[in-house]
Amino acid sequence: MGCIKSSLGIDAPATPDTIYVIGLQEVISDQIGNIVSYFATEKPANYTLIHGHKKSTGGKFDLLTIILCPSHIKIIEPTFVSTKIPSTSSKGFGLRAFAQNSFLDTKGYLSVDFFIDGVAYTLVNVHLPFQDAVFSKKNFEMLNEKFSKQLNVTILGDFNTRSEFDDSCIPTRANQEPLCQVEFTKNAIGDVEKLQNALNACEDSQCPVVARLVSSDFLNEVKVIVMREYREQRIKFPPSYKVDKDTGEYMLKLENGEKRLVGYADRILVKGEYLKMVEDTYKMGDCKGNDHFPVMLDVKFGEFSYTGEGSYTEKDPYTKEDPDTEEDPDTKEDPYTEEDPYTERFSNTRQFAEAPPPQGGKSRTKRTKRTKTRKTRKTRKTRKTRKTRKSRR
Repeated sequence: MGCIKSSLGIDAPATPDTIYVIGLQEVISDQIGNIVSYFATEKPANYTLIHGHKKSTGGKFDLLTIILCPSHIKIIEPTFVSTKIPSTSSKGFGLRAFAQNSFLDTKGYLSVDFFIDGVAYTLVNVHLPFQDAVFSKKNFEMLNEKFSKQLNVTILGDFNTRSEFDDSCIPTRANQEPLCQVEFTKNAIGDVEKLQNALNACEDSQCPVVARLVSSDFLNEVKVIVMREYREQRIKFPPSYKVDKDTGEYMLKLENGEKRLVGYADRILVKGEYLKMVEDTYKMGDCKGNDHFPVMLDVKFGEFSYTGEGSYTEKDPYTKEDPDTEEDPDTKEDPYTEEDPYTERFSNTRQFAEAPPPQGGKSRTKRTKRTKTRKTRKTRKTRKTRKTRKSRR
């Protein structure tokens, strides 16, 4: 927990309006009380703590969401909802195995809906199952449909996606452009030792293999079809999975002989006019103790219009737009050129059944981080703009 706390800067909030959201997956039930107590003790002065918990079969795959919020920021009607989803499909397992598995509650969503300044937001902490390409795509579709009615949604957690990449995809002198055909399965079929060594030899995110892994990521491949409304910052960091929990080195070959595909399993996606991702804040933390690294992001809360390709225009709540007037793209302001002194950090998402239409005209920012224990931090708005940071691990 200490690494998550320091990664998000909980000791010294960037502004008085910073909100932290921490989303954790695969938490052991017996540890829930200790984790909540830790953050209740370590939170900044004049902060309040809100948390929700999704239980699992066997008590080893619980979801936990923690929100640390300045007391002067009012989070209205926070409502947590737990959703169970199947861990496997019947394909390849037989109907009997699937029937038994269908009663297990080890995967799903922990969502929380709330209002800030009359605007409805949803934070969703997820742990999705992993079996094969068909089943994963179906789960992405289900996730999209589940929160399709919510307007301003942030989803963070373990998407269990992988890069379709193994040793056969690494160029050699004899074959600079190898034919790379990797099956999307839980256990890697091809060799992964060269890839493992190449990742452990990388000194930074500029390592050539990183770009290849991002381009071969399964979620990147299908989200433009099944999750069109959601946006994601460009990935510029190494994969968050699979690493040795003690050393932090990539461990794709297991002691039992099994092999794993490497992956950007831990992700943060957003949708809605009142959410704006802050450029170059999508990062991976170096926290050991789990086979996943944490991921974090800064997101602003407010009223924005998304124009595509990472571009946003902040709406002025005091000026009516002329529908007959088109904006000259050459004169459009870059929303990232001016630093916003107010920053919010979040690390969670949740669902709204029927939320009133967004109102208000103020904007905020939030930052998220995802970890196998996850955390987020967010900041409250001033009169006009705010920013948040989320974290998932």
